[in-house]
Amino acid sequence: MERRKFIRNEIDEVLRTVTKAFTTRSEGYIVGGLAMMHHGVKLATKDVDIVFRSRGTTLQFVRTLERLGFRDGSPDTAREKKGKNFWKMEGPGGMRFDVFCLSVCNCLVVSESMAMRAGKYPIAGTLSYRVISPEDIFLFKSITDREDDLADMRMLAGMGLDWTVIEKELRSQPNFWNWIAHHYIKLIELENAYGIRSPLKRRFRPDAEIAAGMACLRPDLEKGPLTVRDARVILKERSDAFGAKVLRTMCELGIAQGRAGKFYYRRERTERRKGSARAD
Repeated sequence: MERRKFIRNEIDEVLRTVTKAFTTRSEGYIVGGLAMMHHGVKLATKDVDIVFRSRGTTLQFVRTLERLGFRDGSPDTAREKKGKNFWKMEGPGGMRFDVFCLSVCNCLVVSESMAMRAGKYPIAGTLSYRVISPEDIFLFKSITDREDDLADMRMLAGMGLDWTVIEKELRSQPNFWNWIAHHYIKLIELENAYGIRSPLKRRFRPDAEIAAGMACLRPDLEKGPLTVRDARVILKERSDAFGAKVLRTMCELGIAQGRAGKFYYRRERTERRKGSARAD
Protein backbone atom coordinates (compact mmCIF):
# COMPACT_ATOMS: atom_id res chain seq x y z
CA MET A 1 0.00 0.00 0.00
CA GLU A 2 1.24 3.48 -0.88
CA ARG A 3 2.60 5.30 2.15
CA ARG A 4 0.93 8.55 3.06
CA LYS A 5 2.69 11.86 2.38
CA PHE A 6 2.86 14.60 5.00
CA ILE A 7 2.69 18.35 4.53
CA ARG A 8 4.99 20.82 6.23
CA ASN A 9 2.63 21.88 9.03
CA GLU A 10 2.27 18.27 10.21
CA ILE A 11 6.01 17.74 10.24
CA ASP A 12 6.75 21.08 11.90
CA GLU A 13 4.39 20.22 14.76
CA VAL A 14 6.53 17.18 15.60
CA LEU A 15 9.79 19.11 15.18
CA ARG A 16 8.60 21.84 17.57
CA THR A 17 7.63 19.26 20.18
CA VAL A 18 11.03 17.56 19.93
CA THR A 19 12.81 20.91 20.12
CA LYS A 20 11.15 21.75 23.45
CA ALA A 21 12.60 18.59 25.01
CA PHE A 22 16.22 19.69 24.39
CA THR A 23 18.04 21.51 27.18
CA THR A 24 21.49 21.63 25.57
CA ARG A 25 22.01 23.75 22.48
CA SER A 26 22.19 21.42 19.49
CA GLU A 27 21.77 21.47 15.72
CA GLY A 28 20.37 19.11 13.11
CA TYR A 29 20.58 19.19 9.32
CA ILE A 30 17.48 18.60 7.24
CA VAL A 31 18.04 16.77 3.94
CA GLY A 32 15.79 15.03 1.43
CA GLY A 33 12.09 15.67 0.97
CA LEU A 34 11.56 18.23 3.73
CA ALA A 35 14.56 20.21 2.50
CA MET A 36 13.03 20.23 -0.98
CA MET A 37 9.75 21.44 0.50
CA HIS A 38 11.64 24.27 2.21
CA HIS A 39 13.22 25.23 -1.13
CA GLY A 40 9.80 25.23 -2.79
CA VAL A 41 10.14 22.26 -5.14
CA LYS A 42 7.93 19.79 -3.26
CA LEU A 43 4.60 20.02 -1.47
CA ALA A 44 4.76 16.88 0.70
CA THR A 45 7.06 14.01 1.64
CA LYS A 46 6.75 10.41 2.85
CA ASP A 47 9.60 10.69 5.34
CA VAL A 48 11.82 13.27 7.01
CA ASP A 49 15.59 12.86 6.70
CA ILE A 50 17.64 14.56 9.40
CA VAL A 51 21.37 14.29 10.12
CA PHE A 52 23.20 15.12 13.34
CA ARG A 53 26.93 15.59 13.62
CA SER A 54 27.01 14.39 17.23
CA ARG A 55 26.07 10.90 18.44
CA GLY A 56 24.77 12.29 21.73
CA THR A 57 22.41 14.67 19.95
CA THR A 58 21.29 11.88 17.61
CA LEU A 59 20.39 9.57 20.51
CA GLN A 60 18.55 12.34 22.35
CA PHE A 61 16.50 13.08 19.24
CA VAL A 62 15.66 9.36 18.87
CA ARG A 63 14.69 9.05 22.56
CA THR A 64 12.43 12.09 22.29
CA LEU A 65 10.68 10.64 19.24
CA GLU A 66 10.15 7.41 21.20
CA ARG A 67 8.39 9.37 23.93
CA LEU A 68 6.06 10.70 21.22
CA GLY A 69 5.14 7.16 20.17
CA PHE A 70 7.70 6.57 17.42
CA ARG A 71 9.45 3.19 17.17
CA ASP A 72 12.69 2.18 15.47
CA GLY A 73 11.93 0.06 12.41
CA SER A 74 15.48 -0.09 11.03
CA PRO A 75 17.03 -3.52 10.39
CA ASP A 76 19.17 -3.22 13.53
CA THR A 77 16.90 -1.90 16.27
CA ALA A 78 19.46 -1.91 19.10
CA ARG A 79 19.44 1.85 19.63
CA GLU A 80 22.65 2.06 21.62
CA LYS A 81 24.61 -0.47 19.56
CA LYS A 82 28.15 0.72 18.91
CA GLY A 83 28.55 1.88 15.33
CA LYS A 84 24.81 2.18 14.63
CA ASN A 85 24.23 5.41 12.72
CA PHE A 86 20.72 5.06 11.25
CA TRP A 87 17.30 4.98 12.91
CA LYS A 88 14.06 4.56 10.94
CA MET A 89 11.60 6.05 13.40
CA GLU A 90 8.02 5.19 12.50
CA GLY A 91 5.28 7.08 14.29
CA PRO A 92 1.53 7.34 14.70
CA GLY A 93 -0.34 7.86 11.45
CA GLY A 94 2.54 6.58 9.34
CA MET A 95 4.91 9.53 9.74
CA ARG A 96 8.55 8.46 9.50
CA PHE A 97 11.82 10.11 10.47
CA ASP A 98 15.04 8.72 9.01
CA VAL A 99 17.61 9.83 11.55
CA PHE A 100 21.31 9.69 10.67
CA CYS A 101 24.51 10.28 12.61
CA LEU A 102 27.28 11.98 10.60
CA SER A 103 26.56 10.36 7.23
CA VAL A 104 23.46 9.50 5.19
CA CYS A 105 23.04 5.80 4.37
CA ASN A 106 26.74 5.24 5.16
CA CYS A 107 27.58 7.35 2.12
CA LEU A 108 28.28 11.09 2.15
CA VAL A 109 28.93 13.06 5.33
CA VAL A 110 27.51 16.45 6.23
CA SER A 111 30.79 18.32 5.80
CA GLU A 112 31.87 21.72 7.10
CA SER A 113 31.24 23.23 3.66
CA MET A 114 27.73 21.75 3.57
CA ALA A 115 27.08 23.17 7.04
CA MET A 116 28.23 26.61 5.91
CA ARG A 117 25.87 26.52 2.91
CA ALA A 118 22.90 25.34 4.97
CA GLY A 119 20.14 27.84 5.71
CA LYS A 120 18.02 28.26 8.83
CA TYR A 121 14.79 26.31 9.20
CA PRO A 122 12.10 28.50 10.83
CA ILE A 123 11.74 26.64 14.13
CA ALA A 124 13.44 28.33 17.08
CA GLY A 125 14.61 26.59 20.24
CA THR A 126 17.53 24.96 22.00
CA LEU A 127 17.58 22.41 19.17
CA SER A 128 17.77 24.34 15.91
CA TYR A 129 17.48 22.99 12.38
CA ARG A 130 19.35 23.91 9.24
CA VAL A 131 18.42 23.01 5.66
CA ILE A 132 21.15 21.93 3.27
CA SER A 133 21.45 23.69 -0.08
CA PRO A 134 19.78 22.48 -3.29
CA GLU A 135 23.25 21.55 -4.62
CA ASP A 136 23.91 19.31 -1.62
CA ILE A 137 20.45 17.73 -1.79
CA PHE A 138 21.14 16.91 -5.45
CA LEU A 139 24.47 15.36 -4.48
CA PHE A 140 22.94 13.18 -1.76
CA LYS A 141 20.22 12.00 -4.12
CA SER A 142 22.80 11.09 -6.75
CA ILE A 143 24.41 8.65 -4.31
CA THR A 144 21.45 7.08 -2.50
CA ASP A 145 19.11 4.61 -4.22
CA ARG A 146 15.59 5.59 -3.26
CA GLU A 147 12.52 5.34 -5.40
CA ASP A 148 12.04 9.02 -6.29
CA ASP A 149 15.68 10.16 -6.33
CA LEU A 150 15.96 10.62 -10.09
CA ALA A 151 12.71 12.59 -10.32
CA ASP A 152 13.84 14.74 -7.39
CA MET A 153 17.17 15.39 -9.12
CA ARG A 154 15.25 16.61 -12.16
CA MET A 155 13.27 19.10 -10.04
CA LEU A 156 16.42 20.33 -8.30
CA ALA A 157 18.25 20.75 -11.60
CA GLY A 158 15.33 22.87 -12.77
CA MET A 159 16.13 25.38 -10.02
CA GLY A 160 19.44 26.25 -11.69
CA LEU A 161 22.21 24.58 -9.70
CA ASP A 162 25.80 25.67 -9.22
CA TRP A 163 27.52 22.60 -10.68
CA THR A 164 30.94 23.77 -9.47
CA VAL A 165 29.74 23.59 -5.86
CA ILE A 166 28.56 20.00 -6.41
CA GLU A 167 31.87 19.01 -7.99
CA LYS A 168 33.97 20.56 -5.22
CA GLU A 169 31.84 18.97 -2.52
CA LEU A 170 31.99 15.46 -3.98
CA ARG A 171 35.74 15.70 -4.56
CA SER A 172 36.25 16.81 -0.95
CA GLN A 173 34.25 13.93 0.54
CA PRO A 174 36.35 11.39 2.54
CA ASN A 175 35.37 8.46 0.30
CA PHE A 176 35.21 10.23 -3.06
CA TRP A 177 36.44 7.19 -4.99
CA ASN A 178 33.68 5.01 -3.50
CA TRP A 179 30.91 7.22 -4.90
CA ILE A 180 32.16 8.89 -8.08
CA ALA A 181 31.09 6.05 -10.40
CA HIS A 182 27.65 5.93 -8.76
CA HIS A 183 27.23 9.70 -9.20
CA TYR A 184 28.37 9.50 -12.82
CA ILE A 185 25.87 6.74 -13.62
CA LYS A 186 23.07 8.78 -12.03
CA LEU A 187 23.96 11.74 -14.27
CA ILE A 188 23.68 9.46 -17.31
CA GLU A 189 20.30 8.20 -16.09
CA LEU A 190 19.16 11.79 -15.51
CA GLU A 191 20.05 12.72 -19.08
CA ASN A 192 18.45 9.59 -20.55
CA ALA A 193 15.23 9.92 -18.55
CA TYR A 194 14.69 13.69 -18.63
CA GLY A 195 17.13 15.16 -21.15
CA ILE A 196 18.97 17.10 -18.42
CA ARG A 197 22.66 17.39 -19.28
CA SER A 198 25.01 18.14 -16.43
CA PRO A 199 28.49 19.51 -17.25
CA LEU A 200 29.75 17.23 -14.47
CA LYS A 201 29.19 14.15 -16.60
CA ARG A 202 32.08 15.08 -18.87
CA ARG A 203 34.29 16.28 -16.00
CA PHE A 204 33.71 13.20 -13.86
CA ARG A 205 34.00 10.59 -16.59
CA PRO A 206 37.79 9.97 -16.28
CA ASP A 207 37.52 9.54 -12.48
CA ALA A 208 34.47 7.30 -12.81
CA GLU A 209 36.39 5.08 -15.24
CA ILE A 210 39.34 4.85 -12.83
CA ALA A 211 36.99 4.01 -9.96
CA ALA A 212 35.40 1.26 -12.05
CA GLY A 213 38.87 0.00 -12.96
CA MET A 214 39.87 -0.15 -9.28
CA ALA A 215 36.74 -2.13 -8.46
CA CYS A 216 37.60 -4.53 -11.28
CA LEU A 217 41.25 -5.02 -10.30
CA ARG A 218 40.86 -5.25 -6.55
CA PRO A 219 39.60 -8.90 -6.33
CA ASP A 220 42.58 -10.10 -8.37
CA LEU A 221 44.98 -7.87 -6.45
CA GLU A 222 43.78 -9.35 -3.16
CA LYS A 223 44.65 -12.83 -4.46
CA GLY A 224 48.20 -11.92 -5.46
CA PRO A 225 50.50 -9.31 -7.04
CA LEU A 226 49.73 -7.85 -10.45
CA THR A 227 51.87 -6.33 -13.17
CA VAL A 228 50.74 -3.53 -15.45
CA ARG A 229 50.36 -6.14 -18.19
CA ASP A 230 48.10 -8.21 -15.91
CA ALA A 231 45.97 -5.13 -15.33
CA ARG A 232 45.69 -4.55 -19.09
CA VAL A 233 44.44 -8.10 -19.60
CA ILE A 234 41.94 -7.97 -16.72
CA LEU A 235 40.61 -4.59 -17.84
CA LYS A 236 40.55 -5.72 -21.50
CA GLU A 237 42.50 -2.67 -22.64
CA ARG A 238 44.61 -2.44 -25.79
CA SER A 239 47.52 -0.68 -24.07
CA ASP A 240 49.09 -0.56 -20.61
CA ALA A 241 48.36 3.14 -20.03
CA PHE A 242 44.96 2.88 -18.36
CA GLY A 243 45.87 -0.09 -16.17
CA ALA A 244 49.01 1.72 -15.03
CA LYS A 245 46.95 4.79 -14.11
CA VAL A 246 44.48 2.67 -12.12
CA LEU A 247 47.27 0.91 -10.23
CA ARG A 248 49.00 4.24 -9.46
CA THR A 249 45.75 5.61 -8.08
CA MET A 250 45.35 2.54 -5.87
CA CYS A 251 48.89 3.17 -4.57
CA GLU A 252 48.05 6.82 -3.84
CA LEU A 253 45.00 5.69 -1.86
CA GLY A 254 47.01 3.15 0.13
CA ILE A 255 45.19 0.18 -1.39
CA ALA A 256 48.25 -1.12 -3.24
CA GLN A 257 52.02 -0.83 -3.12
CA GLY A 258 54.33 -1.02 -6.10
CA ARG A 259 57.64 -2.87 -5.85
CA ALA A 260 60.00 -4.17 -8.55
CA GLY A 261 57.46 -3.92 -11.35
CA LYS A 262 54.65 -5.58 -9.38
CA PHE A 263 51.76 -4.20 -7.37
CA TYR A 264 50.76 -5.75 -4.06
CA TYR A 265 47.56 -5.42 -2.05
CA ARG A 266 48.23 -3.52 1.18
CA ARG A 267 46.19 -5.86 3.35
CA GLU A 268 47.67 -4.79 6.70
CA ARG A 269 46.99 -1.09 6.15
CA THR A 270 43.52 -1.73 4.75
CA GLU A 271 42.55 -3.91 7.72
CA ARG A 272 43.94 -1.32 10.12
CA ARG A 273 41.73 1.33 8.50
CA LYS A 274 38.68 -0.90 8.87
CA GLY A 275 39.48 -1.47 12.52
CA SER A 276 39.87 2.26 13.08
CA ALA A 277 36.51 2.91 11.43
CA ARG A 278 34.84 0.33 13.68
CA ALA A 279 36.42 1.91 16.75
CA ASP A 280 35.01 5.28 15.78
